[in-house]
Amino acid sequence: MLRTDQSDWARPDWVAPEIPSVNLAPWLQPGDITLRKRALYEVVRKLKPKHVFNVNSRLAFEMFETYGARLSTFMNLYAYYFCADRDADGREVGYPVTHFAGLLKHLTSALIDTQQLADTLSSRYSLPDDMRAKLSVIYTPAMSDAPDEPVACAQTASADARAGPVILWAGRFDRQKRFALLIAVARAMPDVSFRCW
Repeated sequence: MLRTDQSDWARPDWVAPEIPSVNLAPWLQPGDITLRKRALYEVVRKLKPKHVFNVNSRLAFEMFETYGARLSTFMNLYAYYFCADRDADGREVGYPVTHFAGLLKHLTSALIDTQQLADTLSSRYSLPDDMRAKLSVIYTPAMSDAPDEPVACAQTASADARAGPVILWAGRFDRQKRFALLIAVARAMPDVSFRCW
C-alpha cells in the first residue's frame, strides 16, 4: 500500500497488519504537480503490479489521467468512487465529478460504493453498455459483525413496549450528511425517539 497525499493515517486499523504500507507523501508533496505525477508513475511502473487500486488519492487520480493509457497496457487500473459531496454553495464536488469521465476508458473497473452513484454516473455520461459494464458496485462492509437479529427487526418486535416510534439513523457527521437537519426534525417531533450512530 502506497500512501501518496498525506502522512497522517487516520485508520491504520482498517488494514491488515501484514500488508506493508509505505508513506510517499513527504517525498511527493514538495514538487509541482507535473513532477509528482511523474514520480508516482515511475514508482508504479517500476513495481510492476498486476493491479493498481486507487482509494481516495488525488495524486493517483491525476496520474491515471496523464499516464492511464500507458499503465493500462501492462496492468489493471481500478479507482474507487465514494459518493459525491456538495460544497457550501450546493455545487456537486468530489472525485466522481472531477476524476471519472476522463478516466473510465483507462480503468479495468470503476468501483462504486452505491448503486445510486453508479446509476447517476451512467446516466450523466450516457455510458454505452461496454463502459457501463466497467462500473462495479462494492458495498463497504461494516467494521463489526452483524447482529444475529437485525436492529430493525428488534425495533419492530419491541414496538408495543415503547411510548412512541423510534427512528434509526447512521452516518458520518459531515455537512454532506445534513445531521443538523436531522436534529431539527427530531426537535419538531418530540413524540419520536431518534437513535443515531
